[in-house]
Amino acid sequence: MKLEDLGIDSRTGYHNRTLTRAENCFLGLLWIDHAGEDNKISADELAIEFFHAVKGRIITEKELPHVLEAYRQHAFRQLSLLKRDVRRMQNHLLTQHENTPILSKAGNSGGYWIADSEEEAEKFYDSFRQRGLTGLVKASRGKRAVMVEMMTQL
Repeated sequence: MKLEDLGIDSRTGYHNRTLTRAENCFLGLLWIDHAGEDNKISADELAIEFFHAVKGRIITEKELPHVLEAYRQHAFRQLSLLKRDVRRMQNHLLTQHENTPILSKAGNSGGYWIADSEEEAEKFYDSFRQRGLTGLVKASRGKRAVMVEMMTQL
């Protein structure tokens, strides 16, 4: 994925805040059939659909399992790169564009979806807030342990 796909001018490094074609493709894929956690799409499926949508191709629900299987068997590395683009696009849209309620969940039962209620978005926010707080506690305790070790050595 290029900076231009994210609306970032490669010359100046500034983001113009206007949705690009790639951003619109990504949001369109989610908004149409994937509103609410019950309708989430897996990272693998979204990666394939997004890649082809940006190229102007539509993968039908009937084709998707066959295309996905082909990627898993013959282009596993490419599928991993496409999934990275999905994560990057989600993070970009959440940080650079307001009012884009793209939620995600990791793991085997995970996927991507558009929040269909304020409660669903709040639950997502709370889980990330808790993870952030846990990360800060771990970092501060790790730093303190290093300082104690350094003082002990002195």
